[in-house]
Amino acid sequence: IWSPSNQRNSEVIFPIPNFPEGGLGNCFLAHALPADYVSQNGIALTKWGGFLVPWDFYDTYDPKDKRRNALLATYWNGKKMVDRRTEYTGKPGAVPMKYQENPSTTGQWDASEYVINRYAEVILARAEALNEIYGPTQEAKDLVHEIRERAFDNYKGSKYEKEINDITDKDAFRAHLLKERGWEFCWEGMRRPDLIRHGELISNAIARGKLMAEPKHILYAIPQSVIYENPNLKYLFPNLFLFCICMNLTACSEKNSGGDNLQSGDEIISFEPDLNTLIRNPASGWTLYDLSLIHI
Repeated sequence: IWSPSNQRNSEVIFPIPNFPEGGLGNCFLAHALPADYVSQNGIALTKWGGFLVPWDFYDTYDPKDKRRNALLATYWNGKKMVDRRTEYTGKPGAVPMKYQENPSTTGQWDASEYVINRYAEVILARAEALNEIYGPTQEAKDLVHEIRERAFDNYKGSKYEKEINDITDKDAFRAHLLKERGWEFCWEGMRRPDLIRHGELISNAIARGKLMAEPKHILYAIPQSVIYENPNLKYLFPNLFLFCICMNLTACSEKNSGGDNLQSGDEIISFEPDLNTLIRNPASGWTLYDLSLIHI
Protein backbone atom coordinates (compact mmCIF):
# COMPACT_ATOMS: atom_id res chain seq x y z
CA ILE A 1 0.00 0.00 0.00
CA TRP A 2 2.66 2.49 1.11
CA SER A 3 5.61 1.69 -1.13
CA PRO A 4 6.37 4.34 -3.81
CA SER A 5 6.43 1.50 -6.36
CA ASN A 6 2.96 0.29 -5.35
CA GLN A 7 0.75 3.08 -6.66
CA ARG A 8 -2.87 2.39 -7.68
CA ASN A 9 -3.00 -0.39 -5.10
CA SER A 10 -6.28 -2.32 -5.33
CA GLU A 11 -7.00 -1.83 -1.61
CA VAL A 12 -7.00 1.96 -1.86
CA ILE A 13 -10.50 3.35 -2.43
CA PHE A 14 -9.90 7.08 -2.25
CA PRO A 15 -6.38 8.48 -2.72
CA ILE A 16 -5.20 12.01 -3.39
CA PRO A 17 -2.93 11.87 -6.44
CA ASN A 18 0.44 13.57 -6.03
CA PHE A 19 3.13 14.75 -8.38
CA PRO A 20 6.85 15.41 -7.76
CA GLU A 21 6.43 19.16 -8.14
CA GLY A 22 6.27 22.01 -5.64
CA GLY A 23 2.80 22.32 -4.17
CA LEU A 24 1.57 19.12 -5.84
CA GLY A 25 3.37 16.41 -3.87
CA ASN A 26 3.06 14.37 -0.69
CA CYS A 27 5.11 15.86 2.18
CA PHE A 28 4.22 13.32 4.89
CA LEU A 29 7.70 11.81 5.13
CA ALA A 30 9.36 15.20 5.39
CA HIS A 31 7.01 16.11 8.24
CA ALA A 32 7.80 12.86 10.07
CA LEU A 33 11.57 12.44 9.83
CA PRO A 34 13.70 13.83 12.71
CA ALA A 35 16.46 16.26 11.80
CA ASP A 36 19.31 13.79 12.46
CA TYR A 37 17.78 10.89 10.48
CA VAL A 38 20.10 9.58 7.77
CA SER A 39 18.93 7.33 4.96
CA GLN A 40 20.75 4.00 4.87
CA ASN A 41 19.96 3.96 1.15
CA GLY A 42 21.97 7.12 0.53
CA ILE A 43 18.91 9.24 -0.29
CA ALA A 44 19.11 12.96 0.48
CA LEU A 45 15.96 13.62 2.49
CA THR A 46 14.07 16.67 3.72
CA LYS A 47 13.52 16.36 7.51
CA TRP A 48 11.21 18.66 9.46
CA GLY A 49 10.59 16.35 12.44
CA GLY A 50 6.99 16.96 13.42
CA PHE A 51 4.83 13.82 13.29
CA LEU A 52 5.14 11.35 16.19
CA VAL A 53 3.37 8.36 17.70
CA PRO A 54 3.19 8.61 21.54
CA TRP A 55 4.84 5.75 23.36
CA ASP A 56 1.65 5.01 25.29
CA PHE A 57 -0.02 4.13 22.01
CA TYR A 58 3.02 2.49 20.43
CA ASP A 59 3.23 0.12 23.40
CA THR A 60 -0.32 -1.13 22.82
CA TYR A 61 0.88 -2.98 19.72
CA ASP A 62 1.89 -6.59 20.19
CA PRO A 63 5.64 -6.85 19.46
CA LYS A 64 4.87 -9.39 16.71
CA ASP A 65 2.31 -7.15 15.02
CA LYS A 66 3.90 -6.25 11.69
CA ARG A 67 1.92 -3.03 11.55
CA ARG A 68 4.21 -1.65 14.26
CA ASN A 69 7.16 -1.91 11.87
CA ALA A 70 5.97 1.27 10.14
CA LEU A 71 6.59 3.18 13.39
CA LEU A 72 10.30 3.71 13.97
CA ALA A 73 11.52 3.38 17.54
CA THR A 74 15.15 3.41 16.33
CA TYR A 75 16.90 4.93 13.31
CA TRP A 76 20.36 5.57 11.85
CA ASN A 77 21.85 9.06 12.35
CA GLY A 78 24.95 8.50 10.23
CA LYS A 79 27.06 7.28 13.14
CA LYS A 80 24.90 4.94 15.18
CA MET A 81 21.38 3.68 15.74
CA VAL A 82 19.40 6.16 17.83
CA ASP A 83 16.88 4.79 20.33
CA ARG A 84 14.01 7.27 20.35
CA ARG A 85 12.83 6.08 23.74
CA THR A 86 16.07 6.32 25.69
CA GLU A 87 18.42 8.62 23.77
CA TYR A 88 16.33 11.22 21.99
CA THR A 89 15.99 14.51 23.85
CA GLY A 90 13.22 16.07 21.76
CA LYS A 91 9.52 15.25 21.78
CA PRO A 92 8.89 11.66 22.88
CA GLY A 93 7.45 9.13 20.48
CA ALA A 94 8.08 6.85 17.52
CA VAL A 95 8.39 8.15 13.96
CA PRO A 96 5.46 7.23 11.65
CA MET A 97 6.94 6.02 8.36
CA LYS A 98 4.06 4.43 6.49
CA TYR A 99 5.11 6.60 3.56
CA GLN A 100 8.55 5.25 2.77
CA GLU A 101 11.77 6.61 1.31
CA ASN A 102 11.51 7.23 -2.41
CA PRO A 103 14.78 7.26 -4.40
CA SER A 104 13.20 9.72 -6.83
CA THR A 105 12.46 12.49 -4.29
CA THR A 106 13.62 13.96 -0.98
CA GLY A 107 10.36 13.14 0.82
CA GLN A 108 9.11 16.64 0.07
CA TRP A 109 6.73 16.87 -2.91
CA ASP A 110 6.76 13.09 -3.24
CA ALA A 111 4.63 11.42 -5.92
CA SER A 112 3.20 8.77 -3.54
CA GLU A 113 -0.58 8.82 -3.39
CA TYR A 114 -2.00 10.14 -0.12
CA VAL A 115 -4.45 7.52 1.15
CA ILE A 116 -7.77 8.86 2.44
CA ASN A 117 -9.71 5.62 2.57
CA ARG A 118 -8.96 1.97 1.89
CA TYR A 119 -10.83 -1.31 1.87
CA ALA A 120 -9.63 -2.32 5.35
CA GLU A 121 -11.82 0.48 6.71
CA VAL A 122 -14.85 -0.98 4.95
CA ILE A 123 -14.14 -4.40 6.47
CA LEU A 124 -13.79 -3.09 10.02
CA ALA A 125 -16.78 -0.76 9.63
CA ARG A 126 -18.92 -3.75 8.61
CA ALA A 127 -17.66 -5.75 11.59
CA GLU A 128 -18.59 -2.86 13.87
CA ALA A 129 -22.06 -2.53 12.35
CA LEU A 130 -22.71 -6.26 12.63
CA ASN A 131 -21.67 -6.22 16.27
CA GLU A 132 -24.01 -3.32 17.06
CA ILE A 133 -26.94 -5.18 15.50
CA TYR A 134 -26.29 -8.84 16.33
CA GLY A 135 -23.37 -8.90 18.74
CA PRO A 136 -20.00 -10.57 18.04
CA THR A 137 -21.16 -13.05 15.40
CA GLN A 138 -18.77 -15.32 13.57
CA GLU A 139 -19.17 -13.17 10.47
CA ALA A 140 -18.03 -10.09 12.40
CA LYS A 141 -15.08 -12.01 13.86
CA ASP A 142 -14.08 -13.36 10.45
CA LEU A 143 -13.89 -9.78 9.16
CA VAL A 144 -11.48 -8.90 11.95
CA HIS A 145 -9.48 -12.05 11.21
CA GLU A 146 -9.17 -10.85 7.62
CA ILE A 147 -7.39 -7.72 8.85
CA ARG A 148 -5.24 -9.38 11.50
CA GLU A 149 -4.15 -12.32 9.33
CA ARG A 150 -1.71 -10.17 7.41
CA ALA A 151 -0.48 -8.45 10.58
CA PHE A 152 0.69 -11.66 12.29
CA ASP A 153 2.68 -14.56 10.85
CA ASN A 154 1.13 -18.03 11.16
CA TYR A 155 -2.14 -16.48 12.27
CA LYS A 156 -4.38 -19.52 11.80
CA GLY A 157 -4.64 -21.38 15.10
CA SER A 158 -2.51 -18.83 16.91
CA LYS A 159 -3.24 -17.03 20.17
CA TYR A 160 -3.96 -13.92 18.09
CA GLU A 161 -6.81 -15.66 16.30
CA LYS A 162 -8.06 -17.15 19.58
CA GLU A 163 -8.07 -13.68 21.17
CA ILE A 164 -10.84 -12.67 18.76
CA ASN A 165 -12.72 -15.96 18.82
CA ASP A 166 -12.94 -15.88 22.61
CA ILE A 167 -14.86 -12.58 22.68
CA THR A 168 -18.53 -13.25 23.44
CA ASP A 169 -19.74 -9.87 24.71
CA LYS A 170 -20.90 -7.02 22.45
CA ASP A 171 -19.24 -4.33 24.58
CA ALA A 172 -15.96 -6.23 24.69
CA PHE A 173 -15.99 -6.69 20.92
CA ARG A 174 -16.78 -3.02 20.41
CA ALA A 175 -13.84 -2.07 22.65
CA HIS A 176 -11.54 -4.38 20.72
CA LEU A 177 -12.64 -2.94 17.39
CA LEU A 178 -11.68 0.54 18.57
CA LYS A 179 -8.21 -0.76 19.45
CA GLU A 180 -7.94 -2.69 16.18
CA ARG A 181 -8.81 0.42 14.20
CA GLY A 182 -6.11 2.33 16.05
CA TRP A 183 -3.48 -0.27 15.17
CA GLU A 184 -4.60 -0.57 11.55
CA PHE A 185 -5.13 3.11 10.76
CA CYS A 186 -2.44 4.81 12.81
CA TRP A 187 -1.73 8.22 11.23
CA GLU A 188 -4.44 7.78 8.57
CA GLY A 189 -6.80 10.40 9.97
CA MET A 190 -9.33 7.97 11.46
CA ARG A 191 -8.79 8.31 15.20
CA ARG A 192 -10.75 11.46 16.04
CA PRO A 193 -14.02 10.32 14.37
CA ASP A 194 -13.51 6.82 15.79
CA LEU A 195 -13.20 8.15 19.34
CA ILE A 196 -16.19 10.44 18.87
CA ARG A 197 -18.32 7.57 17.56
CA HIS A 198 -17.36 5.43 20.56
CA GLY A 199 -17.95 8.29 23.00
CA GLU A 200 -14.32 8.35 24.12
CA LEU A 201 -12.78 11.47 22.59
CA ILE A 202 -13.10 13.67 25.69
CA SER A 203 -12.25 10.98 28.27
CA ASN A 204 -9.24 9.98 26.16
CA ALA A 205 -8.04 13.60 25.99
CA ILE A 206 -8.43 14.07 29.75
CA ALA A 207 -6.55 10.82 30.42
CA ARG A 208 -3.68 12.24 28.34
CA GLY A 209 -3.59 15.37 30.49
CA LYS A 210 -5.76 17.63 28.28
CA LEU A 211 -7.75 18.90 31.26
CA MET A 212 -9.49 21.67 29.30
CA ALA A 213 -11.28 19.13 27.10
CA GLU A 214 -15.08 19.49 27.22
CA PRO A 215 -17.99 17.66 25.55
CA LYS A 216 -18.48 20.58 23.15
CA HIS A 217 -15.09 19.81 21.62
CA ILE A 218 -16.51 16.91 19.62
CA LEU A 219 -17.70 19.66 17.26
CA TYR A 220 -15.72 22.25 15.36
CA ALA A 221 -16.70 25.85 15.99
CA ILE A 222 -18.40 27.92 13.31
CA PRO A 223 -15.84 30.61 12.34
CA GLN A 224 -17.01 34.02 13.48
CA SER A 225 -16.26 35.41 10.04
CA VAL A 226 -18.77 32.97 8.55
CA ILE A 227 -21.43 34.00 11.08
CA TYR A 228 -20.82 37.65 10.13
CA GLU A 229 -21.35 36.76 6.48
CA ASN A 230 -24.51 34.75 7.13
CA PRO A 231 -26.49 35.85 10.21
CA ASN A 232 -28.98 33.00 9.57
CA LEU A 233 -26.28 30.51 10.59
CA LYS A 234 -27.11 29.99 14.25
CA TYR A 235 -26.14 27.86 17.22
CA LEU A 236 -29.32 26.34 18.60
CA PHE A 237 -27.91 24.32 21.48
CA PRO A 238 -24.56 24.06 23.28
CA ASN A 239 -23.70 20.84 21.46
CA LEU A 240 -25.44 21.30 18.13
CA PHE A 241 -25.67 23.84 15.36
CA LEU A 242 -27.92 23.67 12.30
CA PHE A 243 -27.55 25.43 9.02
CA CYS A 244 -30.72 27.53 8.97
CA ILE A 245 -30.31 29.07 5.55
CA CYS A 246 -33.97 29.38 4.54
CA MET A 247 -35.61 29.60 7.93
CA ASN A 248 -34.93 30.28 11.57
CA LEU A 249 -35.83 27.77 14.25
CA THR A 250 -37.45 30.07 16.81
CA ALA A 251 -39.12 27.76 19.28
CA CYS A 252 -38.74 24.19 20.48
CA SER A 253 -41.57 23.89 22.97
CA GLU A 254 -43.88 21.63 20.98
CA LYS A 255 -44.64 18.24 22.51
CA ASN A 256 -42.87 15.44 20.66
CA SER A 257 -42.97 11.67 20.46
CA GLY A 258 -40.67 11.41 23.47
CA GLY A 259 -43.38 12.83 25.72
CA ASP A 260 -41.41 15.83 27.00
CA ASN A 261 -40.04 19.13 25.75
CA LEU A 262 -36.78 19.79 23.94
CA GLN A 263 -34.77 22.14 26.14
CA SER A 264 -31.83 24.32 25.14
CA GLY A 265 -29.57 22.52 27.61
CA ASP A 266 -30.19 19.05 26.20
CA GLU A 267 -27.23 17.21 24.73
CA ILE A 268 -27.90 16.51 21.07
CA ILE A 269 -26.39 13.22 19.94
CA SER A 270 -27.30 13.28 16.25
CA PHE A 271 -29.28 15.21 13.67
CA GLU A 272 -30.78 13.52 10.63
CA PRO A 273 -32.21 16.14 8.25
CA ASP A 274 -33.34 13.57 5.69
CA LEU A 275 -35.30 11.70 8.35
CA ASN A 276 -36.58 14.94 9.89
CA THR A 277 -35.52 13.73 13.33
CA LEU A 278 -32.94 14.39 15.97
CA ILE A 279 -31.93 12.36 18.99
CA ARG A 280 -30.94 13.61 22.40
CA ASN A 281 -29.49 11.80 25.37
CA PRO A 282 -30.61 13.51 28.59
CA ALA A 283 -30.00 11.94 31.97
CA SER A 284 -33.41 10.27 31.75
CA GLY A 285 -32.54 8.31 28.61
CA TRP A 286 -32.90 8.46 24.85
CA THR A 287 -35.59 10.53 23.16
CA LEU A 288 -36.53 10.69 19.49
CA TYR A 289 -37.94 13.98 18.21
CA ASP A 290 -39.93 14.67 15.07
CA LEU A 291 -38.80 18.04 13.76
CA SER A 292 -42.05 18.44 11.84
CA LEU A 293 -43.74 19.06 15.20
CA ILE A 294 -41.41 21.90 16.16
CA HIS A 295 -42.56 25.50 15.71
CA ILE A 296 -40.66 27.19 12.88
